[in-house]
Formats: sequence, structure tokens, C-alpha cells
Amino acid sequence: MQLDDAILGLVSCAPMSGYDLKKTLSRSPLFGWSGGSNQVYKALGELEKAGYLESELVPGVAAPAKKAYRVTKRGLDHLRKSALELPEPPSVRRPFALQLLFGAGVSREELAAQLDAYEGEVRGMMVAASVELLPGITEISAYQRAVLDACAESFTEFYSGELAWIDHVRTGVLPLAASHPTPVIREKLVCEVREVDGVRFVAVVRGQLRQDGDGLAIVTACVENDINLALLPASCLAEEFRSLSSRVAGSIVGKLANYRIRAAAVLDPETASGAFQSFALEANRGNQFHVTASEAQAIAWLKAGGV
Repeated sequence: MQLDDAILGLVSCAPMSGYDLKKTLSRSPLFGWSGGSNQVYKALGELEKAGYLESELVPGVAAPAKKAYRVTKRGLDHLRKSALELPEPPSVRRPFALQLLFGAGVSREELAAQLDAYEGEVRGMMVAASVELLPGITEISAYQRAVLDACAESFTEFYSGELAWIDHVRTGVLPLAASHPTPVIREKLVCEVREVDGVRFVAVVRGQLRQDGDGLAIVTACVENDINLALLPASCLAEEFRSLSSRVAGSIVGKLANYRIRAAAVLDPETASGAFQSFALEANRGNQFHVTASEAQAIAWLKAGGV
């Protein structure tokens, strides 16, 4: 299914803004979409021009008005026509398998670290797929619910199979790789649930945020415990996170935002680079990610709802 059809299908469930569409497309494994906002807004303009969509300005609550899109009869007719097209066969891509295949010069310890990171990604995606396949859509038909249930079961089977494949690689492939004379041991990220004055949040208690995939450990802990607040103590903010050139901070903060998880990080301004200070200053203007000098301030911000 093309992006145009995905947009029409989502808007046929409920009126949505471009921002709402972008969030749903990026968070749901159903679409596999990794594009930018420009693609969504360009497609919306073309669909409206073609008569498949219509829009109206909707007043916001304590926020600017936004343009909401609705599907037209012509758009529904197009969706029905698309539904009757010959289904595309499933595609199988194994980029990580290719990394392993051509990574003969990589040590056993380095490959083990790669497998650990990949397992974290898979488990995070497995949890996300078990919670919401159409985030932001609240009213669907019994037929659509049955389709989503079937998809959820399929995703669970797929990710379970991927975890089994990882175990197979660990037992059958890793022993054949050369051992590194100085093993590289990377501590896994560990999170725990805390509660302060009736407010529950997930806190990182061991390990450091060093790469993009580390954000999934926080997402998994939040989703499993039905929590949307996270505390990132100073001890977990590795140099890679504090260096904007690595793009780790932006990726992790973006991942948390996609899952509507509000996070507070603790970092002494004197230890942060000028670039990160600018990043923190910009983030602190919103209510999704906040940087404070102390853990007490961070928890107070989480408790206050980001005010």
C-alpha cells in the first residue's frame, strides 16, 4: 500500500491533522514508514486537490487551530478500488544477517554486543506491536478490529521467531568467530519503576545511553508498566548522548516522543558542551523532554506535568 492509500485509510477512520497522521504512521509497525513530515503534507495537498480529501480548520483547546482532513466519497471509492488490487507478496529483508555474513573480521565479543543491541530493538518493537497498531484511532469497526488482532498475532509470531534466530546465532555462529584479546563488555540498560508522591515513572538505574537502540529499553519498561514518564539520571548520560554530533540524544528523545513518553534528564550545565546546552534550552521550551541540574528538579518537572 502506498502512502496516499495509507493516509486515506487512516482519515476514513476519523478526521486527522497532518501532525496526527505523521505520529500514527511513524509509530505503527503496520506501515513501515520512515519518511519526513514533508511527505505527509505533500500527499495531503495532492489528495485534497484530487478530491479524495476535504479539510476544515478546527479550533484547538489552549492551542492554535489545526486543519483536520476528512475522506470524501471519491476517496472511499478509491480505497475500495485499491483494496481489490492484487496483493503484494511479503518482502523479506535481513540487513543484520548481511552484517553478520560479511563481518568475519569482527570479534566474537563485538558480535555479541551487536546481537544484544539487536535483541533490544526486537523486544521493543514486539512490545509496541502488542499495545497499539493504530495509535490515535479510537473508533474502528468490528471487521477492522479483527484484522488488527490478526496482525498483532502475526507480529508476535514474527518477533518471537526473530528472537529464536538470535539465540541460534549465539549458539551456532558466535563460537566460530575469533575471540578478541581484550573483550569489549557493554553493560545493558536496566530500568526500574519508582513512585514519588503518587506519581509513577521509569528510571534508568544501570547502564548508559550510548546508541540509538538504547531508547527502546526505556520504551519497553514504560509500555510494560503503563507509564509515560521517564527519568534519565546523570549517570546514564554517556558522552555519546551529550555529544550532539553523534545524534544519539536526538534519536532517543525522538523515539520517546513517538511513544508519548515525557522524559527528564539530569545534567550539570557546567559539564555540557555549548551545543548540548543549546539543545537543552530548546527542548526545555516544550513539555516532552526537559534537562535539569538535579534529580529533585527533574522529578518535580515530571510531577508537574511538564509545566
